[in-house]
Amino acid sequence: MFHELSPSSEVVFQPDGRRGRFRHGTTVLDAARELGVDINSICGGAASCGKCVVKVIQGGEALSPPTPEEEERFDGDALREGFRLACRCRIGGDAVILVPRESRTGTQRLQTEGKDTPVEFDPVVSKRLIDGAIEVLHGEEVIDVLQSVDAPLLGFAVDVGSTKLAGYLMDLTDGSVLAVETSMNPQIPFGEDIISRLTYALKGESSREALHGSLVEGVRQLLAGACSKAGRRPEDVYETVFVGNTVMQHLLLDLDVEPLSRNPFMPLRLGHRDIESSTMGLGSPKGRIHVLPLIAGFVGADCVAATLATQLHRSEELCFLIDIGTNTEIVVGSREGMVACSCASGPTFEGAHIRHGMRAASGAIEGAWIDPGSLEPSLKTIDDARPLGICGSGLIDLLSEMLRTGIIDTSGRMLTDVDHPRIRRKGGVSEYVVAWAGDSGTGEDIVVSQLDI
Repeated sequence: MFHELSPSSEVVFQPDGRRGRFRHGTTVLDAARELGVDINSICGGAASCGKCVVKVIQGGEALSPPTPEEEERFDGDALREGFRLACRCRIGGDAVILVPRESRTGTQRLQTEGKDTPVEFDPVVSKRLIDGAIEVLHGEEVIDVLQSVDAPLLGFAVDVGSTKLAGYLMDLTDGSVLAVETSMNPQIPFGEDIISRLTYALKGESSREALHGSLVEGVRQLLAGACSKAGRRPEDVYETVFVGNTVMQHLLLDLDVEPLSRNPFMPLRLGHRDIESSTMGLGSPKGRIHVLPLIAGFVGADCVAATLATQLHRSEELCFLIDIGTNTEIVVGSREGMVACSCASGPTFEGAHIRHGMRAASGAIEGAWIDPGSLEPSLKTIDDARPLGICGSGLIDLLSEMLRTGIIDTSGRMLTDVDHPRIRRKGGVSEYVVAWAGDSGTGEDIVVSQLDI
């Protein structure tokens, strides 16, 4: 029975062992977020992705009854075994909840390498020796006085992506890169794409502040990690530059995102922002933070940075720039003019709406080859771990191989007249078994179904 009158109960998450007391009616997903327990939630708790699967080990009778979304996601046996959607299951008593490995966000493979583009070195922050004092200048403004001419003068460039944070620690005296640090965006538990995070932020001021606070703290940790690698101090960073898509920059600056949620999807402001570092507790308290300008509602400063880095705006030839990320931006143009647009691509890479889809984390199937004679697959997983699911590159490989070997036709329809144990119908839906339960890391078959295609 769901006890609505009791004010709070204890919930324990396994295998972490993290526990806390939560008011009745709190969703298991919100409780997990508060305790720092990572649970996949691509849709941000809207019950549309089906990835936040948990298993109730104890206290199932004290939780809210299964919702229609859960009854659609699980069959009767699974519900009786205690499987629930964390975003729909609400606390009503003490409970012990297991977060299966396949439901955890994991550590994603992050890329920071790219093409080095020569640029003219002309930092806005500099040092000047005058009257026996070493002054730090921001333009022509004196912002600090140093004790030694050899004191470090550092800059920090941050790309705030929907999935990844990337930080580059720079020596502002010679332009060299001292260290590169990456991390996953700490907002991911609130929703894996920008639409999900917009939805969460619109729940109220406290929700928006939670997104802002987690992002600022993530950047602080990013800076600390980069400084640790380089043997430098965060206090020596006098200039920090941010780029990111429109939603990320609004959340970074704690701006109202409501205008981005409705037509014509215009940012609260498009222009660049210059603020003091002390407002975010980042770097030297006398430093400055510069946030590049936005282009439109879903074409952000990251697109501005990509355009500047590739020098597309100076090209005499017509160029086509694609910045592929959770939100993909496209620019076509030359020195004569440019046009830009964007589209959502994150779900493709993160496995949204794919039954066994997942991000590029340990255990994800990232490559595949299917023998045309036996139709048996050979799989490549990240870290050579037992397969937990399929990431974007693996899905592309599998579809290509399924087409090449005749498992699907050119329209994507699965050929059900093939007599093979890996090609079957389950629940009225055709599917190809990529990995049997005994070979997977989840204990269940991993498949690509007709619905996935």
